[in-house]
Amino acid sequence: MAYEVHFLGLNQTSTSIALALGETKGEVVRTGFDPSRQAAKDALELGAVEVTVSKPWKNIENADLVFLALPAELQNDFYELVADELSDHAIILDTSLVKKTSRALVQKYYKEDARVVGITPIVGIQGLEDPMGALAPSPDFFTGGLCAITTSPDSTEDAIALAMNLAGVLGTTPFFIDIDEHDAAISAVVDLPQILELLCVNTNSHSPSWRELQRMAGAQFALSSAGLTQMRPKELGLRWFSNKDKILDRLAATMKELETLATMFQDDDEGHLVTYIEEALSAREAWLRTREKGDLEEQAAAPPDTSERGNLITNLFGFSPRSPKKD
Repeated sequence: MAYEVHFLGLNQTSTSIALALGETKGEVVRTGFDPSRQAAKDALELGAVEVTVSKPWKNIENADLVFLALPAELQNDFYELVADELSDHAIILDTSLVKKTSRALVQKYYKEDARVVGITPIVGIQGLEDPMGALAPSPDFFTGGLCAITTSPDSTEDAIALAMNLAGVLGTTPFFIDIDEHDAAISAVVDLPQILELLCVNTNSHSPSWRELQRMAGAQFALSSAGLTQMRPKELGLRWFSNKDKILDRLAATMKELETLATMFQDDDEGHLVTYIEEALSAREAWLRTREKGDLEEQAAAPPDTSERGNLITNLFGFSPRSPKKD
């Protein structure tokens, strides 16, 4: 029996997941929807899905598993208009970056909220060392990385086990994290870097001397602002506002760091400035080494006992971790 897997939203993350599922053992039929026809066409041509649909609710009643990766502005519509069409056994794996917002929508609209689990796959060391060279979706996009899993007190065991099984399919190590901690982390390591890119460009472009400045802007400026090309303003604005308390905390911490940096210049303290730069370099190198070794601290929320769940999920959803590739 084939198992129906629907991808609502075909971004880099969900398309990579779809490609990875295509290499698993078992009969899986992947259906994709994206508000961008081009994104849907690209996913189809990549072989990430077998079929695309023009509306998110089309054939959704047949879905055994749904990956939610819709833009922030469409998430409310999904739960309000589509969730009631799902079968009682369907499981939703929510890949949105702000889990608190998604959780509120689940509680408001979806009667089977215990069957919704949040997942956030995180790239492995190869993607970290060459972040600009690994933008295209691929079945190995997350290999060697991590997968954050957020649950609610009512989450069913099969939904949790499925999320953990998926982590194995992606070649990642799963860990459990509280929703509030998850969103705080996203504000620090996803939102803040994007905000700093915006600040770099706007600080310079709003300057009266921008005409002269842009003549001098070269590779460093292009590199530091390259992430802007991946931003969708409306979606980003909605996501940031949905996580604004956490982002305001990060901005306050950033302003404190800027004050520290400004003091070093005001005090004509070259030595402290050099030390400050060295501390940042050391922190980055230590982070990369830690991720490369997989030497992570034990998470506060321990995973449930899954010793007998592998077969359960394979039987229910027709996929199991991919076989290791030969060199």
